[in-house]
Amino acid sequence: MGDLINAVAQALATILEKIGIIGRARRRAGIEGDLKLLCDLEAYPAFGPGTFAHTALSNKIILEVAMLAGVDLRTTRRDIPWSSVVFAALLSAGFGYWTAVLNESGFRWYSLFPGVFAGLMFISILGMLGRKVEAAPTAAENSDTMNAQTAADATQDDAAAP
Repeated sequence: MGDLINAVAQALATILEKIGIIGRARRRAGIEGDLKLLCDLEAYPAFGPGTFAHTALSNKIILEVAMLAGVDLRTTRRDIPWSSVVFAALLSAGFGYWTAVLNESGFRWYSLFPGVFAGLMFISILGMLGRKVEAAPTAAENSDTMNAQTAADATQDDAAAP
């Protein structure tokens, strides 16, 4: 069933991309339009370089180009420990079943122990699925950042020299 859903989604995405509703061509056209607008705004002093509007539009263009290039811009990611999730799910299912078996002929007070344990395991699964961690930049991003910072420092040093 999952393969069928993936195939339908892939076919729909291909059709929408060919029409131009989604995809790289649409994003490129948006970037071109934003660049033209940025150039047009530079003619007006209220929207020229250094103003908030100019900076905001420039930042939007930078983000769009980065997304077009495939750069991962997320600052947090979900870090799901799948082995722990599966283990907790198996424990929760086992203790939940044991609780149900103990209560088949009516409530038994001692069925609370496996029931509470099964509930705690379920809550721990929810906690593991909802955990977010800070996204560490890759080595390539670190070297690019360092190169940009070094170039900026060199430019400032050149400007400060008499």
